[in-house]
Amino acid sequence: MKKHYKILLLFISILILVGWKTIQNNEFVYQIENQKIMLRIESGMNFLRWNEKAKLILNTENIDSRKLSLSAPGLRNIKGATIENTESIWEINISKQTIKNDTLKLFISCRNQDDRFWSHQFKIPIKE
Repeated sequence: MKKHYKILLLFISILILVGWKTIQNNEFVYQIENQKIMLRIESGMNFLRWNEKAKLILNTENIDSRKLSLSAPGLRNIKGATIENTESIWEINISKQTIKNDTLKLFISCRNQDDRFWSHQFKIPIKE
């Protein structure tokens, strides 16, 4: 009987760890109609750190990268997306002089296939 409890305890522990990993997902996703943006922090965390450079990886689906715009303090493009490769890489260095609270607001705007404008704001936590 004790063996069954140990197996059950092990199984529950694995489920908790898998669930925690899912909660700690570092991907930010926004979708409107068939257009999708997936923003991921290269470090694997779901937050940024003050005064540390971080790479942000942006993947898109059904979005023309020429009609896409990103904006945030300290953001710069490292590698742009192409028609064949929809991934772009961005670098950001966040200082307390440019951001007043503990959240980076990354603004993304685009025009869809019908040339209608839309925008979205990713809110990324910042920690010490």
